Amino acid sequence: MTTPTVEPRPRDRRLSEIPDALASRHQATAMLRTRRYAVFLDFDGTLAHLADDPSAATLVDGAAEELARLARYCPVGVISGRDVADLQARVGVPGLWYAGSHGFELVGPDGTYHRHEAADRAVPDLGQLAVALRDSLAAVPGVLVEPKRFTVAVHHRHVAGDRMDEVLAAVRDAAGRDGPLRVTHGRGVTELRPDVEWDKGRAVAWVLEHVRGAGDPMPVYIGDDLTGDEAFGALTSTGIGVVVRHPGEGDRRSTAQFAVDGPDRVREILQRLADLLGSDPGIAPPPDDAWTMFFDGYDPSTEKLREALCTVGNGYFATRGCAPESRADGVHYPGTYVAGIFNRLDDEVSGSIVDHESLVNLPNWLPVTFRVDGGQWFDLDSAELLDYHQYLDLRRAVLTRRLRFRDAAGRTTSVRQRRFVAMNVPHACALETTIAAEDWSGRLEIRSLLDGTVRNSLVERYRALADEHLEPLQSTASRFPNAGSAHGVSPFCRTARRPASCSPRSGCTAPTKRPADSSAATGRRPGRSCGPWHGRLCR
Repeated sequence: MTTPTVEPRPRDRRLSEIPDALASRHQATAMLRTRRYAVFLDFDGTLAHLADDPSAATLVDGAAEELARLARYCPVGVISGRDVADLQARVGVPGLWYAGSHGFELVGPDGTYHRHEAADRAVPDLGQLAVALRDSLAAVPGVLVEPKRFTVAVHHRHVAGDRMDEVLAAVRDAAGRDGPLRVTHGRGVTELRPDVEWDKGRAVAWVLEHVRGAGDPMPVYIGDDLTGDEAFGALTSTGIGVVVRHPGEGDRRSTAQFAVDGPDRVREILQRLADLLGSDPGIAPPPDDAWTMFFDGYDPSTEKLREALCTVGNGYFATRGCAPESRADGVHYPGTYVAGIFNRLDDEVSGSIVDHESLVNLPNWLPVTFRVDGGQWFDLDSAELLDYHQYLDLRRAVLTRRLRFRDAAGRTTSVRQRRFVAMNVPHACALETTIAAEDWSGRLEIRSLLDGTVRNSLVERYRALADEHLEPLQSTASRFPNAGSAHGVSPFCRTARRPASCSPRSGCTAPTKRPADSSAATGRRPGRSCGPWHGRLCR
């Protein structure tokens, strides 16, 4: 391993002065939104509660699931003073970086083993030293000497205060007597390591050098003891440090930016980080995500089924998962429906006038398309598709479409679209479109509109009946000079009601009745004070 450059430690603060990471989640989220990130954690005291016997330490409930979920979206590493094999066995989550012995040995997500060559020379001395320390400290109650491949840990959490100097003196004497070794201190433990410039902070920096292909991620380090401060101090200028506080440890100082109370709250941080990354539009969810419905490829014969399955709604209104640039035809059917917005139309059937009531297909708010240098407007059914994927995130009620296509001029373009219907605001919805030119530059023109010419024509057996429930009153065209070349069209409509004496197929030109309550014309749900024109709308 090549030792990376680590910046000097910044000024530290008391644990009581460091803001809580969960209480400061908006500040932390703003920092995390600026870049992709990689997450590193200690094990003992961070992912596992501190145990009197180190062999009894286990992950807190739910931590393994959150680690696995987070690893789907970003690099995740666990760094510990334990041997790497012991660490892997206790965490048991594949696809992570594991760094044992404070980073002197590492295993990558693909199983590749790495070790610090300079530390190898100290391994024989450490083995002999462990035996010597066990003998010299055998008479001190509460001492546990734990030999590891690259370190020797002397646990003294349960040693009486009047015997601590004896324990520490024995460790210091051993370090000075047996080769180039360094004494380091943690919570209730003193360790002997090879005397080389290496620690958790440098191990994190080394891993980051090997994951630069993941977009130069910003490191997030979560640790609980003094060895964790090695990473906090090294990464404060480039990442985020979160120190884990424990009862009874005192108000020591730390260089972390945020703090959290105990391993159970660490699990909550992992959950929120995974949620944050899962909501990033630039990151596709993993294919085994139980909360996501995936549709790969474009099949016109099943498109209407996919539109129905990908409907987004909030209980007040819903919109089918139709391609935004399409119009109603044999393949597509845009549809937006609002609870309570029905309308009745009359038809002549076998010589008799009958009326029928429908849940009205309201103006389509989705239409967005574009063209390059005055060429053809993008159309899903005529484009040369290179990739096409659509997925519905059921947890967040967000429908995402990703596609790549090549136009007639040979230009390759990628498009990502997200839409949602708000759960907390009944009338709010949004469509986001991101267009990326892969191999061209030119003038991009965008066209959007609200389509008020939609009809109720989805069900084939009803297509002989009247289906024009909306009467266009006015349309307005707009250009947006500050948005490059973009323009749109907005309609004003009202629901239409033909008089009973007129057949919709007979060419009758009788005027359309206006509703007695103006709420139907504005798209608001009519109240019980509405007039008799509404009929069953008032029930």
